[in-house]
Amino acid sequence: MNGNSALGSTIILGNTDPEFLKKNRIGVNIETGSFGKYLGSFMYKTENKYASSKTILFYNQAENNFEFVNFTHREKPVVKQKNASYKNYGILQNLDFKLNQKNILSLGLWYQVYDRELPPIMTSEHSYASQRDSNLRVTLGYKIILARSVLK
Repeated sequence: MNGNSALGSTIILGNTDPEFLKKNRIGVNIETGSFGKYLGSFMYKTENKYASSKTILFYNQAENNFEFVNFTHREKPVVKQKNASYKNYGILQNLDFKLNQKNILSLGLWYQVYDRELPPIMTSEHSYASQRDSNLRVTLGYKIILARSVLK
C-alpha cells in the first residue's frame, strides 16, 4: 500500500495475482512526518493451493498545525493553522479462489472512515466544523486463463 500527496489523500493498492502456494506473510509499515503526521499499516496474507486471503489494516492522521503568513490581514501576521486535523482508517480484504487451473474467482472489500476538521478561511479567526465520511466498496471478479491470453 502506498499513497501520495494529493488533496484529500489517496491509497494506491499494490495488488498482485495470488500464487496459490502454501505460505504466510506479515508486513508492518510505520511512518511519521511533520505537523503531527502518523501513518501505519499491517498486512497479513495466507495462501494454499486453492485459496488466498490478504488483509490490510491502516491508520493515518495529521494535526496540520503549520504556520503561514496570513496576507488577508493588514499586518500580515504569521498564524498557526487551526482545526485542520484528520484521521483516516480502514480495512482492505482480498479473497481469491482457484476453481481449477484456468478459473479464479476474486472478492475484494474496502471499508474506510475519514474524520476531518474543516479549517477556517483566512479571513475568519475560528472554525469548529468537521466532516465524517465512511465508504464501503466491494468488487467481484472472475479470471479465465486462456492458451495465449487472460480474460478478466
